[in-house]
Amino acid sequence: MIKFFRHIRKQLLTENKTGKYFKYAIGEIILVVIGILIALGINNWNENRKYKSIEKDLLNTITENLKLDSLSFSKNLRRLGTIDSLHNQLYNIGVLGATDIEIKHPSAIRSIILYAPIGKKNDPFVADKIKNTKVRQEIIKYFISVDNIDESLDQLKEIVGNQIRGYLRKKEAHNLSSAFGKNDEAVNKTLLIEISKEPQFQQLLFESNIKTKEVAYFIYLALQQNSILQNVIRREIKNNY
Repeated sequence: MIKFFRHIRKQLLTENKTGKYFKYAIGEIILVVIGILIALGINNWNENRKYKSIEKDLLNTITENLKLDSLSFSKNLRRLGTIDSLHNQLYNIGVLGATDIEIKHPSAIRSIILYAPIGKKNDPFVADKIKNTKVRQEIIKYFISVDNIDESLDQLKEIVGNQIRGYLRKKEAHNLSSAFGKNDEAVNKTLLIEISKEPQFQQLLFESNIKTKEVAYFIYLALQQNSILQNVIRREIKNNY
């Protein structure tokens, strides 16, 4: 009987040790899992911090490019305004017969604006690198406005670069001296006035003026979208970085 009780006691002690071992093992596993989760959380936090730093730099770069584009747009709008003014003067002289108009910039008839926005040129896929949906959408809208300018400007270049300049060459209306360091206008004002009375040139003037106004309109829209995008980026940086 004594041996039986000793056996029971020994078995209970063994089972007790085993239970304690399992509890210890489970506790170790839980601690390891918690450690892994903490490590992953820290790693994700570090990666997110690095990405936000990179994205902030990217947003600042976009903003600087937008500022340069804005200056270019404003300059080109002024230039297009000068060209449009000349068109109106030539219309009044050639079609309406006005004699009291003094043409100040005859060379503008053959001018094409220097349009080179760097925002899209530097990184046409920049929208894909931005997480914020609002910023991404406004970038896409801005790039669409730039594309509209490109398409319209290509048509204007065809009219001015080929047809109007070709017409001026045919009429020998260019001042050769202007290409060799002189201060003369590239286009002879007196001859331009006479040319403005010719129906064929008037048709070219019509096409050129329509496209000049169209390009100016698209640049105006792009300038507005440029401002909107800058404001959206400014708020994003202020609120999330």
